[in-house]
Amino acid sequence: MESESALEAYGWFQVAALNARPQIYNPHEAGFGLHPVVDRLDRLLGERRLAGLYGQTEGILFVAWPQISLRLRSTFRLDGLIWLRKGVKGAWAMLEFNGPTHETEYDKARRTLLGLPDITVTEGDIKALRVGAIFRSQAQKILGSPWRDSRDRGC
Repeated sequence: MESESALEAYGWFQVAALNARPQIYNPHEAGFGLHPVVDRLDRLLGERRLAGLYGQTEGILFVAWPQISLRLRSTFRLDGLIWLRKGVKGAWAMLEFNGPTHETEYDKARRTLLGLPDITVTEGDIKALRVGAIFRSQAQKILGSPWRDSRDRGC
């Protein structure tokens, strides 16, 4: 799976440890319609499929795609795009691994512009092996929040 740093890869390994298995799937086929997904050359993804993870933890099903780019007025690169589902509730979210050089002043504006809630994991959390607990906790909050869009059919 693609990552941009050793710290981020270590975070993804911890997500994979949440009973996940590899999957190759297209976010648009999975129901993501909020923004166009583009490749590294800023070309529309179309029908191409991307590597990611499919798993379940404490009743939360998830599909995760690392290093996804979404095009709005400009292109935003996310550490991960995640589809979450528990029972009949489903939601899209972004996963962010914040390393030592992360600049937090843009996070709120990006979250508002993208219209996606985020699961944020710090460098300390990654190193302390807390990614799974944080992922579950923040996913539960997202699934119970008004961010959930019942019109989005999801996986």
